[in-house]
Amino acid sequence: MILSALALLAAGQAQAAPPPPPASAETVRCVEQTTLGSRVPRKLCRTEREWAATRERKDRTRALAAFHPKNGGVGFTND
Repeated sequence: MILSALALLAAGQAQAAPPPPPASAETVRCVEQTTLGSRVPRKLCRTEREWAATRERKDRTRALAAFHPKNGGVGFTND
């Protein structure tokens, strides 16, 4: 009898916690960013849309940098 009451109590607690809402494009997320040579972290806040744009820009830059001769790439030629 006590065991069944504990099982019902545990099931009620599992249902009580709703899942977190999905992050919309307008949700603001903040991160602490440390700068080399500084001990003071800087708080950087952006919307999810801005974070996604930053990620895409960094990915594009890395992809293009792979072709640069100083990075071991073949480089671009105008032949």
